[in-house]
Amino acid sequence: MIQEFIKDKSAWQKRIIGLIALIFVCIFAVLVLDSVRMEMLASRNSAAAKAAQQSKWLEDFDYAENAQILETLLKPVKEEDIDIIQARQAEILRNAGLTLDKISNGDISKAKIEKRLGYVTSTADVNGSWDNLVTALNQFEKEALVVISDCKITAGKDSEVSAKISYNIYFTKGAEKNK
Repeated sequence: MIQEFIKDKSAWQKRIIGLIALIFVCIFAVLVLDSVRMEMLASRNSAAAKAAQQSKWLEDFDYAENAQILETLLKPVKEEDIDIIQARQAEILRNAGLTLDKISNGDISKAKIEKRLGYVTSTADVNGSWDNLVTALNQFEKEALVVISDCKITAGKDSEVSAKISYNIYFTKGAEKNK
């Protein structure tokens, strides 16, 4: 029967072959469109789940607690107050009982500035006991937005330690007011 169909050269055979090809194309199109539909459903379900999570988070958000946290965050200093903060940081080291061997404060003219927020890098070489160093480091980042970027500690004699502390003092450039 198949051999007779192959031998047949009539228009009917061409129509049958065309219909079979059309059926395969339609099956392929249905499969592709179904996979696209499934991806769209998964995307919509994911978006709905994310929206529900965000809605739940927003309902549970504690504005008073967030305001309190924002009040305790350290703010960048004003550009003109950098010298004061640099002096305070040196005073913190001295008050902790450390000996300042060398301190080099960064220059505002060489500060790295991105948009309105910039920073000045300063370094301090100190000597003292381990407890004094830990005390100083604990107090170091509490007054202004000062971030210790590097701290190299070496052990000395008689339970003394030497440390080279590099820190960045962040400041705002221009007329922006700090709270």
